Amino acid sequence: MKNALYTILLIFILVACREPGQKPINRTIQQQLDKSGYYISTEQLDSALIVLHDLLPRLDADSLWLQRILTMENMGIAYDIKGKYDSASYYLYKALRLSEQAGDEETHIRILRDLGILHFNLRKPGDAIVYYEQMLEIAKERNDTINIIRALNNIGNTYATLDPDFE
Repeated sequence: MKNALYTILLIFILVACREPGQKPINRTIQQQLDKSGYYISTEQLDSALIVLHDLLPRLDADSLWLQRILTMENMGIAYDIKGKYDSASYYLYKALRLSEQAGDEETHIRILRDLGILHFNLRKPGDAIVYYEQMLEIAKERNDTINIIRALNNIGNTYATLDPDFE
């Protein structure tokens, strides 16, 4: 189930890189992001991390802020799937801070979801719920029905793991 969630998440990440109104980005950068997404979705995590670690230093320009955030997010996801939770936390929290600074609520919501998944995988359901509730709050402010549903679904699934009699 975890891999299916991440595959769906990666599709959204790749689409987010192509939002209307964003300045055109270097084709090679987009190809590298696409390649890393493919590697993660096919569980070629070491290959994904090689691509991402190579890409990250090239994303220092202010105009590439979204790609920098997405690269860190992908790194966090790959490390989470590998079970390297300290590295996953490092990159996801960095991406979260950058998304806050950029004021990019859509990316911020997604990273909150990633952090919820990470804490769920760490068997810290209480922490996971905190991130899902933050995600829900922002989604409600934006009238973002899709992310409201996602947040409520994740909260419900997490509560279900806390109590086997939960319905």
